[in-house]
Amino acid sequence: AIGQVGIYNIDVQTQSAEVGTFVVAPESAGRGLMKRGINTLTDWAFDVLKLTRVTLQVFATNHRAIRLYEACGFSRFGQIGEMLLMQRYCRGYNVSDNMPEPRTSSGV
Repeated sequence: AIGQVGIYNIDVQTQSAEVGTFVVAPESAGRGLMKRGINTLTDWAFDVLKLTRVTLQVFATNHRAIRLYEACGFSRFGQIGEMLLMQRYCRGYNVSDNMPEPRTSSGV
């Protein structure tokens, strides 16, 4: 095992869920395996679960993970304390119609 990716907090009404990743084997880093796992999971969420949006949280100081998530199509949309909030929409989804409000640590 090199790591895991998971999907949780699936909300059928908002067609959204959270994605979580955890790298178990650092010696496997840099081989594109987590990127492939994240993309496979998010594609499955969009194609099979019919979700339109997946989100994740990552420490704002974890620049390597942030680059990975951006390479997987995630973009930043807010920050709560030390956690950066990122999201990815399914292809063809009109984001401007349903843009979520950015969240901050002050709740604004």
